[in-house]
Amino acid sequence: MLDGDMTALENQETVLSPPPGHPRLVQTLEQAVRRGQVHHAYLFSGPLGVGKFEMAQWFAANLLCEEPVLDSGASGSVTCGKCPSCHGAQRGEHADLEIVKPPEDRQGIGIAQVRELIRKLSYAPLRAKRRVIVIHEASSMGEVPSNALLKTLEEPAPYNVFILTTNRLHSLLDTIRSRCQIMTFEPLPLAVLLDALKGMGIGDDTAHIVASASGGSLGFAAELAREGFVEDSERWLEDLLNPKRALPPGEVLEIAAAFAADHRKQGSGADGDLSRLFRTLRFGLRDGLLVGEGLTGTELTWPQKEERSRSLYEKLGTGGLMSLMDRVQSAEEALYRPLNTTLVVEDLLLRIRARIVR
Repeated sequence: MLDGDMTALENQETVLSPPPGHPRLVQTLEQAVRRGQVHHAYLFSGPLGVGKFEMAQWFAANLLCEEPVLDSGASGSVTCGKCPSCHGAQRGEHADLEIVKPPEDRQGIGIAQVRELIRKLSYAPLRAKRRVIVIHEASSMGEVPSNALLKTLEEPAPYNVFILTTNRLHSLLDTIRSRCQIMTFEPLPLAVLLDALKGMGIGDDTAHIVASASGGSLGFAAELAREGFVEDSERWLEDLLNPKRALPPGEVLEIAAAFAADHRKQGSGADGDLSRLFRTLRFGLRDGLLVGEGLTGTELTWPQKEERSRSLYEKLGTGGLMSLMDRVQSAEEALYRPLNTTLVVEDLLLRIRARIVR
């Protein structure tokens, strides 16, 4: 880029905003910068898809800004939004910003990546007063890379700030956790999810269903919308949780076999149609409980199917619905154990059918 073009770019203000839904964490991090009380290592822990990596990028921009707004009484962003560091951090291309994450062709961060990072950290920052190191999905590191990183965390250079993100806090070494200030990210409120999903162009009805079923994860809600969860879940609820339309046992067994085969092909308890089926059953049973408590409309995951939820409650009652929810949870947990998946799914779906045809 020509010098004149760079000057024009630097005169433009770049607005660096934190992800929505975590005002308390934003305030804590901004105050740490303004008060000069930045810890040498942070650990952002919480569910997938709630904005941990986006928060890490935003916090990195705050730490790297060359003209930060440090007045303790100021409101709004710490970053000036105009300096080269702000623009570089916005693009993820700052010379003093290192981002380490699992390669696309591997499941975790490897020792070679950590060694290369340690080599870079032996030098002082090139432009800013600090260097920020973001390690995304830090729990994907095995024992060897984790121990290599640990030594660097134990003897940090004064200008290095680490930000680790994880959705599996207890998979990290205790010694790594103990050297970080842990920031806990809660599931996103429904209103935040709906605003974000609608901003992506997702329709109101679809946005409500996937947001309600996402467990507070924007990333997962968007994934459910992309993968046709609304249509799939409606079909599964009609086939398996409609007291007025119980399938014959043979068809239930065929459904169970198909889901088990898909799960074996996926090779993961966390992905695939089977996990989405279990999610559908859990929230379908929950809708029945909510209707039984007098809740209606947008309190339900499927508000347009309130009549079906009411029929389910009238058939099973509170005790029956809670018992089946426990069964669904047990089946989900069984996916992570060396059990016959087909038998697990058959047992669950046949038990549900037996309850709704009584």
